[in-house]
Amino acid sequence: MLISILLNMISEKIPCRMIEKGEDRNLSRFTFLVKDSVIDDGACLYIGSLEDSSLVQCPMVLLTTEPPVMQTPELSHTVIQIAPEHYAECLNIVTKAFFYEQEREEEFNRLLARPVEQTPFHEIIDNAAVFMDRSLVLTDLSFHVVDYSTSRAITDPIWKTNVKRGFCSYEFIEAMNVLIPDNALPSNSEPFFVNCDASKENKLCSMVFYNQRPIGYLVLLDNEKGILPYHLQYLPRISQILILSLKHVPNFRNLFINASENIFLNILEGKTADTTHLQMLNATLKLPKAMRCLVFVPQNSSRHDRFYMQRNLYSLFPKGSVFLYQNYVIAIVSDEDSKKLSQPDFCEREIKNVKEVGVSSVFRTLTDFADYLKYALMACEIANRLGQKDVVHHYDRYQFFHILSTCQDEKLLRTYIHPAFDLLREYDLANDAALLKTLQSYIDNGLNAKETAAELYLHRNTLTYRLNKIRELTDIDFENLETVFRLSCSFRINQLLQIY
Repeated sequence: MLISILLNMISEKIPCRMIEKGEDRNLSRFTFLVKDSVIDDGACLYIGSLEDSSLVQCPMVLLTTEPPVMQTPELSHTVIQIAPEHYAECLNIVTKAFFYEQEREEEFNRLLARPVEQTPFHEIIDNAAVFMDRSLVLTDLSFHVVDYSTSRAITDPIWKTNVKRGFCSYEFIEAMNVLIPDNALPSNSEPFFVNCDASKENKLCSMVFYNQRPIGYLVLLDNEKGILPYHLQYLPRISQILILSLKHVPNFRNLFINASENIFLNILEGKTADTTHLQMLNATLKLPKAMRCLVFVPQNSSRHDRFYMQRNLYSLFPKGSVFLYQNYVIAIVSDEDSKKLSQPDFCEREIKNVKEVGVSSVFRTLTDFADYLKYALMACEIANRLGQKDVVHHYDRYQFFHILSTCQDEKLLRTYIHPAFDLLREYDLANDAALLKTLQSYIDNGLNAKETAAELYLHRNTLTYRLNKIRELTDIDFENLETVFRLSCSFRINQLLQIY
């Protein structure tokens, strides 16, 4: 029984006050202080006077009729004081509370007696709903319904619709977003109330954890019968039992963050020891021989949108690793699987709500992972700088621009631009021509006249005329490889610096 629950039970019947307030922890028994008692059990409620105590060895919970003098002020004590005339009545309250608590604990153990690996998951959530005498709904972090109780039927019309369609209502999600701002998920399973105008029932929620990482919410609906103190005590315990069961259900495997994802996160957070350690992990994980890092940037960066996207990516890349990092969703996939992104409108059709995707070049070991994540992000940055409208940005396409951007001397880059650019730009402005554009298309198409004419929608004779004019104005020799290379670089420098 939680200290706070016991205090509420006492205060509802008799006057009392809390002199010291320590951590709200669970109490399993109570005892009376007698001469030379030793206080050494943090899960015990001690009743009486500290004058009868010879030693305090732990944070204590004390019920007393007199103001105590703290023997160990550095410890987190809880001290409840009542008037002497209410002492007998208070003992009666405490005795009943612990008696009912023991009965409830025995009932809890009976309902959930079978080993979780031998019990169907739905049966566990149904048994838990019977124990709580309330409806229960389990969702993942993107508010998709994982399962819900039928032994205690859902009575709220809104939630009947939620479980039928498989995800929570917008109003409930908004209420959760207000309670739990972005990047501020609860650090434990401590229950909290969630109320929204669209639903008339009270809701008690507990965060569900696996390996200290949140994976979902367990929601108790009060069925218009109210939330009782024991609900707050047992809801976190039920969430822990559900996790033990979920681990044995193949259909729910994507809820969990597996070992490979933890390793990737540890690398990014600087928790991996050294290169040798990374090489050992690389051999252990059985990663693809050739892989790419995909960085998905959601349209809306809310936490729940990222969880929803992560869930979709799991199904699209079942052999990959998908995890959340900062405001991104990261996927490590094989080079072959990454080709799915080349399908027309793949992101809009299959993933949805994607602003853009950065795709790294191929890498082969964990030692390169952190760098190639940066390259995928750099692809997005350069694509935006160049005004590209595509959703998917491959670093392979932008690597040379990345190299150019590392040059701190912009003047040096400008001086490398071929002198022909100024001559052709002046001619184009004076004659309303397009020689510079023609030259760029010719260079980009590998000096292939047929492909250049098709790209520019020109007759072959018109293209020949323009190329001859370019040669006349600039003395460019297209058979000189160094000249062609410089022209190609010049166009990319111009794209980056936006000179012409």
